[in-house]
Amino acid sequence: MDTEKFDALAFQDEIYQELRPLEGLFQAMDAVSTETHGELPRLFAEIGLALTRNLRAKVLSIATTNTGKSHE
Repeated sequence: MDTEKFDALAFQDEIYQELRPLEGLFQAMDAVSTETHGELPRLFAEIGLALTRNLRAKVLSIATTNTGKSHE
């Protein structure tokens, strides 16, 4: 049976790469005009940015736990 060793740093980098477009979307939503689009997009942006920030912190924690080091 061929088993691969878990590469925590590669995992961290891959997750961060996947999060970038989502974070970009939330940043764009945060920048919309409240006069034109109301408060809803900004509220969703705050939630999304908080969720992605928490996910980044969790991924960092996993990578650090498994390797003792991380990429930031």
